[in-house]
Amino acid sequence: MPTLVIRLAGPVQSWAGYVASYRKTTTYPVPSKSGIAGLLGACLGETDYTSLIRLFDLWIRADRTNAFETDLQVASFTKPNEVEGIRRSAAVAGFGVLKGTALNPTGSSPRKADRDFLSHSEFICGLEVDDSHADEWAKAIQKPMFVTYLGRRGNAPTFPFFLGVSQLGAVEILGAIPRARRHDETPGPRTVRIHEVLGDYNTHDTRVQTVSPPVTTRKEQLTWSKQNLAR
Repeated sequence: MPTLVIRLAGPVQSWAGYVASYRKTTTYPVPSKSGIAGLLGACLGETDYTSLIRLFDLWIRADRTNAFETDLQVASFTKPNEVEGIRRSAAVAGFGVLKGTALNPTGSSPRKADRDFLSHSEFICGLEVDDSHADEWAKAIQKPMFVTYLGRRGNAPTFPFFLGVSQLGAVEILGAIPRARRHDETPGPRTVRIHEVLGDYNTHDTRVQTVSPPVTTRKEQLTWSKQNLAR
């Protein structure tokens, strides 16, 4: 099975599971399978992203992780002059007619909400897919139908995003791709974790193993990817 290799990195990313309340939203330490399915859905223009979850197997190499941070946000009620614009946007998006709590989810007054996120983290993801999907998905990732983001709108991925396609298995290729060294990191090999990510929309689970990929500069990492991965 071909392996699609993408890089998830940016100032902010958040991979939350299903939550019943907007008051507190946590994040998993590594991206969830449903989150990656949502990212693929944006690339493909597929609104029912849950149908994609069973079409790929996911492994994630955690190249750089940091402690959770919490952002205090305020959700405010809908102002009278905003109602018609929201209704129009919903109709264009195919959501039908909005009313009641859909227009005013916080009630009559603003409410506080805590949002956890990962700051300046970097993950290399290997998606094992069938041959029948590999070409279509690779093209869609390079030219997405909708804007891609790292778990939450506004969390844009940084370059490079798509590294390429390999005919090797996900674990093998993730062990071979060089890891870009941080500017303050001492030279030498270092062990990193590879997570086999399981689950669906409602669940998240991982199995962990370790690898010691070569350590290089970002430029050398990109050169290696260009030479060893297909686009």
